[in-house]
Amino acid sequence: STGCDSITNINFTLDITSSYNSYDFNKSSIVKITDVFGKEVSFEHNKTLFFHFDDGRIEKRIIIK
Repeated sequence: STGCDSITNINFTLDITSSYNSYDFNKSSIVKITDVFGKEVSFEHNKTLFFHFDDGRIEKRIIIK
């Protein structure tokens, strides 16, 4: 009725029993955490952060609490 001709489905899983310390990052160690500007920061919930691992991987994560 408003001109929308598509439907979007979003599957979202929220694990409220987990904490930052319990995440299994494939047994790699986190070297540093940066924000979207590349500044090294401490871990924070509800923020977009980049986790830099000792194996060269970088993962973008938002951990919602």
